[in-house]
Amino acid sequence: MTNITVSLKYLWQSLASFNKRKIILLFLLNIVNAVAEVVSIGSIIPIVSLMMNESNILKYPMLDRVLSNIPGLSHNKVLALLVVFAMITIIVGVIRYVTLVFTNKLAFSISSNVAVKVYSNALYKPYPIHLKENSSEMISDLTIKINSMISGIFIPLLTFVNSFFIVFSILVALFVISPMVATVIVVVFGGAYWIISKRAVKKLHLNSGLIVKLDEKLIKLIQESLGGIREINLEGNQKYYIKTFSAINTPLRNAQSENVIAGTSPRYFVETLGIITICAVAILSVSFNHSGSDIFPVIAAFAFSAQRILPTAQLLYTSWSSLVGNSVAMNRLANEVRINYKGSESSEHNKMDISVGFEFKDVSFQYDLQHPNVIQNVNLNIPVGSRIGVVGKTGMGKTTLMDILMGLLEPTSGQILIDGVELTQDNIKKWRNAIAHVPQNIYLSDLSIKDNIAFGLNNEEIDMERVHAAAKKAQLHDFIMQLPEKYDTQVGERGVRLSGGQRQRIGIARALYKQAEIVIFDEATSALDSETEEKIMQSIYESGDNVTLFIIAHRVSTLRLVNTIFEVKNKKVMIHDSYDGYVLLSQTENILK
Repeated sequence: MTNITVSLKYLWQSLASFNKRKIILLFLLNIVNAVAEVVSIGSIIPIVSLMMNESNILKYPMLDRVLSNIPGLSHNKVLALLVVFAMITIIVGVIRYVTLVFTNKLAFSISSNVAVKVYSNALYKPYPIHLKENSSEMISDLTIKINSMISGIFIPLLTFVNSFFIVFSILVALFVISPMVATVIVVVFGGAYWIISKRAVKKLHLNSGLIVKLDEKLIKLIQESLGGIREINLEGNQKYYIKTFSAINTPLRNAQSENVIAGTSPRYFVETLGIITICAVAILSVSFNHSGSDIFPVIAAFAFSAQRILPTAQLLYTSWSSLVGNSVAMNRLANEVRINYKGSESSEHNKMDISVGFEFKDVSFQYDLQHPNVIQNVNLNIPVGSRIGVVGKTGMGKTTLMDILMGLLEPTSGQILIDGVELTQDNIKKWRNAIAHVPQNIYLSDLSIKDNIAFGLNNEEIDMERVHAAAKKAQLHDFIMQLPEKYDTQVGERGVRLSGGQRQRIGIARALYKQAEIVIFDEATSALDSETEEKIMQSIYESGDNVTLFIIAHRVSTLRLVNTIFEVKNKKVMIHDSYDGYVLLSQTENILK
């Protein structure tokens, strides 16, 4: 339970203050609920006693005074007491209902709170961490584990607390009424659940880890198979994926069913044990020559208590088993919310002013200590308005160099200076706001064309004039205007309804819409024909003297209009002052090979 306690502590710290106040309010409601249960149980003894002999009311002088003041029923104490009992039962039922509604609403509110926190952390998490993680794990956290948190953690936890209050209060009442009966209940029922829990806890823990592992495998398989549906249809290997799905899904469902059985099955054993215990108490009481008027009210109270305490004790156990059975998922979520990755919002839309330029100063980078440097001791001076081509063989570090420039990767050593000011976590948000990036593989949301160009903006925030201007520069406007819904045309999941070239042009238009001071094209025109590429690049080169362009390209002709070429080679960056000079050097090297 130690890990569960630590995880609950982290989850508590991540909750919004209003949810914390609601939890405190629920504790108070649980106390009221428990007191109401005790009152309803305590009223059984005088009811049975009066029904056996109305003169027994003299044993309860305070109750006699209360019943005597009930209008119209003072002459019939048994009827008056039954009316009071009925009212108490109604009140208890209402309190139970209110507690149930409040508990479930609170559980869903807390889960929503945690889900937003996990999602926020996922988006603000440093880029290098994303490179090491599989997206299926995060999808599992935000879908399956959040759902498990509602039904398997928070509702059981709140139910556990409520059940504990009720069981504890009933036992206290029973100890007052009959210490012997209370002791029997604690020993018999408590002992039974203790033995059962000891036998179940190991299996619940094992299944908890197995369920998390298989859930993530299942999501990964679904992502990969649907993402590669064209290849699967072409190769005709659907049976392989179905077989793999079944191999993951079957043990997953078996583990889930074992946890459900472990949580619910003790009820039948303990209920049988409860009936046997009630009979045994009655037999023993009669054997010790107790009179019926003395023993029957106690037995009735015991039976009524058992009727209330057994389902509640089962809820207590089921809630505990659910917490243990979902402990690994809870630990994962607790770790996700424990660290706050959220950055400052103060400069959300502010861009960094760049008047002179920026430079790399002795910059080196390695992804981790087990791997060598990708780039080493790189020094670059880049004036504002430069047109720079970036070339190099695959795997040499071109994209890594640009990721460092964009602030996605932090140099292992060295500095990046903007107008002489070092790039740090304090100003990195403004720096990124000044950069637009067009990757080779454009990510498109299943939204309209205009939403994908003005990416991440609400409909009322979109400037359609800027959208049109960006689309025209990307040689996309004429194509869009031929569509029935024009800029409101839906592109499909990941732009599946568009060609590769159309997706790339939307990516280019997105970068141009941002009106950034620095624009980076990473193989951004590889899917375009030469004529379209030339028109787009000519338009981009005319963006203005204050816009700095970086163009990563394998097609050297794309770089004809750049004024400097960076060649990434052997962890260094070689600087070529002109396109013609680079081409001549490359041709000479090829001849000498």
